[in-house]
Amino acid sequence: MLFLVAALSLSFHAADVDAVSRGLFERFELASGVRLFVLHSAAAPRESIFSFVPLGLASDGPGQAQWSHLVEHMLIRSNDPEGFSSGGVTLNGETMASSLRLDTYAEPDQWRSALARHVRWLSTREFDAEVLEREKSNIASEEEITLERGATGKWAVAAWNQIVRCGREHAAVHGDVAGAEVDALAAYVGERVHIGPGITFIAAGPVEPEELRGALEEEFALSEDSGVGKEGGGRGKTVCEASRLFDFGDACATWDLDAWHYLEWYALPARSPEERLAAEIIAERVAASLSASKEPLLAGGRATAGSEIETADGRVLLLSVSVDSGTDIDGLREVLADLLAHCAEDGKGRMPLSMSIMQMGMQSAVTPNFSALRRRFGSSPAADLVEGQVALGLFSLEARTGIALTDLAGVCQALDPDSVRAIAKESLVPGRRSSLLLEPGR
Repeated sequence: MLFLVAALSLSFHAADVDAVSRGLFERFELASGVRLFVLHSAAAPRESIFSFVPLGLASDGPGQAQWSHLVEHMLIRSNDPEGFSSGGVTLNGETMASSLRLDTYAEPDQWRSALARHVRWLSTREFDAEVLEREKSNIASEEEITLERGATGKWAVAAWNQIVRCGREHAAVHGDVAGAEVDALAAYVGERVHIGPGITFIAAGPVEPEELRGALEEEFALSEDSGVGKEGGGRGKTVCEASRLFDFGDACATWDLDAWHYLEWYALPARSPEERLAAEIIAERVAASLSASKEPLLAGGRATAGSEIETADGRVLLLSVSVDSGTDIDGLREVLADLLAHCAEDGKGRMPLSMSIMQMGMQSAVTPNFSALRRRFGSSPAADLVEGQVALGLFSLEARTGIALTDLAGVCQALDPDSVRAIAKESLVPGRRSSLLLEPGR
């Protein structure tokens, strides 16, 4: 449900009668250690609630490729077996590289039911074997559909984690899910998912922040699970002793999907807020260059880039390209190297770097015009989700950079375009590259 992002970035104004000021979020840390961020907008037609668990495709354990994805399915379907809506609440889930996100979009009078559903999902510790087999089948269907479209990036991250971080020679991206058993999966969830530190809730809509905080505290008190006092409660990232994240070199490995995929990654410095922000700007410009590229090897949505690949071993800029069995990999590396060499430069249709920095800072200095955004979407269901998607996008920016939105403008003002160029020039070079070519194999 991230279909609003492109439109949202175009609709920010200095003031709006039904928008919050750019203090943006009311922030709470609850007794359990859970963080709660609330964007209050009285005119919002729905209350959007997201819960984040630090468990993702880049942090699953050895021999547990995309178990985080399976956990997403099972947490929801163990409580809501059918459909994507229930009693005025729309349900959704998404498993990403670094986190698992559970969503509800509720009619205003159903927000408490939606909130309770999140707590129930996160507290689930028992699974039904029949439901597990059904969700395995659903995931297999997802794999088939995406393979037909050549959209193998999500599965490639799961394979990358198994081979690069877990030290395995083969990634059973399909097989690890197909072989999962109820007791083992329940133990996995019991170890890595707890209502406690590491869990974050985001809420956006008409409900008052203090009312949300109080209701969430009450729901946690009623829950059978709490991360309070539990060592590592809520932390989903695992340190892998076999990890070769930063010294992998260029290698090939097999996975059990009938597809070829190429990944390469670079460490970017993150010692200071300025360096973290520079890394985010570089990643955005690389992604934009990939999207605009006319090179046949990159065209048609075959290539993506993201800085959100964060593991317990560190954070990297990951480039991911769906390829064919006959693709000239050396030629592809040259194309990517040329793109990276120019990503921080001005000209040739690229946005001036100073403008990239300014736009980043504006996200914390202006207020989104929610009314204008709703008008843009007309009668589409997307109109009801505007506040939630704004909150989600801006929180994700804060999470990726580690910089509070209230500090973002100041960090941007202190950021010199020449410093960003220097980081790109030093970091995004073939000598700093690691790469993995995935090819079919059993």
